[in-house]
Amino acid sequence: MPFKALALILVLPALVACSTTSTPSSRDNGQAENLLQALNQWSPALEKHDTKPSDDLQALTSVRLENPAQAQALALRQSPAIRAILASQGIADAAYRQATLINNPGFSASALRAEDTGSWKTEFGLNLGILDWLTLPMRKQLAGAELSRARSQALQMLTEELGGVRIAYFSAVGARHLSRQLQQTAEAARLNAELAGQLNQAGNLSELERLQYVDASARQQQALQQALAEADARLAELKRSVGLGVSQQLEIPDELPDIVESGLTAATLQALLQHDEGFDTLLNQASAQRPDVRLLRDSRMALEQQLELQQKQLGMSEIGVGLITERESDGSRASGLELDLSLPVFDQGQHQRARSQAQLEQLSANEAMLQLAMVHQLETSLNNLLSLTRQATQLRDEDIPRQQRMLELTLQEYNFMLTGPFELIEAKQQELETVVRYIGILEHYWLEHANLMQHTANAAEAPVAESDSPAQPQRPAEPVHHQEHHHD
Repeated sequence: MPFKALALILVLPALVACSTTSTPSSRDNGQAENLLQALNQWSPALEKHDTKPSDDLQALTSVRLENPAQAQALALRQSPAIRAILASQGIADAAYRQATLINNPGFSASALRAEDTGSWKTEFGLNLGILDWLTLPMRKQLAGAELSRARSQALQMLTEELGGVRIAYFSAVGARHLSRQLQQTAEAARLNAELAGQLNQAGNLSELERLQYVDASARQQQALQQALAEADARLAELKRSVGLGVSQQLEIPDELPDIVESGLTAATLQALLQHDEGFDTLLNQASAQRPDVRLLRDSRMALEQQLELQQKQLGMSEIGVGLITERESDGSRASGLELDLSLPVFDQGQHQRARSQAQLEQLSANEAMLQLAMVHQLETSLNNLLSLTRQATQLRDEDIPRQQRMLELTLQEYNFMLTGPFELIEAKQQELETVVRYIGILEHYWLEHANLMQHTANAAEAPVAESDSPAQPQRPAEPVHHQEHHHD
């Protein structure tokens, strides 16, 4: 009985420690919900859509996405890559629970038979590691820091994945917009070739000049086929990134949004580049919310906890206390305590502590390097956006309307036989080429805008909003289709 009572006292702390751990299902679900809540805080536009993982959309044959926030919300529900990231939190939580457990007590038994008497001598022992018991609070803190580090790493992966979805969305819409414009350009080149053929038959155009227009039409048709193939490839990439199957149809807008819809004007970008309060707000937001910054901070906290634990262990890897009872061959019994410990003679843990200290210094340097990189990333993105804003504004408000007016005047002169068909064809081609340049600038703008979202840890919303509501976007006027009158 005394042995059983002492054994119960020895094992009781381990049972208490095991009973304090939470159930796996509740903690796993909580970790996934925490990640989604953090994403919704960074990207308020995601709150308008259902972002919980679901298999309901697999039965749908067609899905339409009107904006990148819808694409990101769909990816959170359907993308296998994102589901794998969310599932990784279950792994991290299991590792946390395992690290906070006390090692199971050890049990030993032996039996020896005496040669002279033929009776048996039995021995039983029970051992529990005291070092695990003494360092349990510190190990819980270390495990909690490692869990926070795993969560920050998952958030970083989620932000990168959602940023890739945003880029894929604008790339697909931009390729579709360009292919539609090139369809008009190819049609205009075909009409030019037909006109050249008619003029050649009338004797007003040489065969060489007719072949030149036919060759130009063929090049435009080839460019159109390449643009259509590129649009299909980018749409397939968008479907993959949001988790849709090959058989499911994905519908997207035909045109890119205007730059006004981003909420960033040239004046706002210029003020940010002058490092006003808005730039400091962006930098502070990035420092507080970017997962890579939080990952470094959580890693440093985990290392600090690990270093403190190593210092308290004093180089000893094991300390155990046990109970032992022995029954002699004559029937007498002896019971007592047993102490097991590793003597820090050769390995005193000095190299482990030095390694942890060096890792802390490395993390501090990495944090400073990342802070410096964030400043340069923001400046580069803002400079690129400012340049693209000015180019797109000039093309939209000046170049395209001017060339459309030039085309109208050229058509009037042609109708009054004041100019020839070649001048009319050239004016039409210049207008279409300018619209194509505008679409290219617009696509570059939104891709750079997506990079700025990544740099500021914002997956869906504009980083800076104007104090006044932005004006309605003004799209460039559609190319004017004129009825050409040919004179014999």
